[in-house]
Amino acid sequence: IHAAWDGGVRLFDTSAVYGAGHSEELLGEALSGRSEAVIVSKFGHSFDPASRQMTGSRFDPEYVRWSVGESLRRLGRDGIDVMLLHLNDLSIEHAEPAFEVLEQLVRAGDIRSYGWSTDFPSSVQAFADRSGFSTVQHSMNVFFDAPSMCKAAYDNSLAQLTRSPLAMGVLTGKFSDGRTVPPDDVRSVPADWQVYFEASRARSELTEQI
Repeated sequence: IHAAWDGGVRLFDTSAVYGAGHSEELLGEALSGRSEAVIVSKFGHSFDPASRQMTGSRFDPEYVRWSVGESLRRLGRDGIDVMLLHLNDLSIEHAEPAFEVLEQLVRAGDIRSYGWSTDFPSSVQAFADRSGFSTVQHSMNVFFDAPSMCKAAYDNSLAQLTRSPLAMGVLTGKFSDGRTVPPDDVRSVPADWQVYFEASRARSELTEQI
């Protein structure tokens, strides 16, 4: 983090669930006193800090308020620049109450704006006209150029944050030889969102394109 700062980086992206809160704590410590830092964090996943395991997802209004408060505490800041909903495929109907709370938190000064980490243009369109909705985060790299998401962001004058620009490491070339990731690596977890790795290895159809 210090090296990034010295190199001119001023925007830092984290999430409450990264390291079960530990990522926010480290970032807050490293950026203490650096008011010009722009911090983006996310909410939506519940977790156990003791085991550092994700336990599910929550997006009810009470949890949203609590989660933002906890992120502020861990980051050691009086306001978060951008707070993103961290549930990619949550329905618009279920997201509505969460964004209502975020609007209130903007007015209260706890966050400066908010958005959604999602790969669905329709999700962006549903909330893009809200005054506090500023940002969309979505997957984008040489494998997935995301034209529909880019258009939705451009048409609504939203900031874009790229997720997985290196395809979770596949584009570094380190996994082209078939090496595996450790069992405790998130890339070894079989999940619907896991599009870059399979059976702890980078998908061959991707490495063949490098």
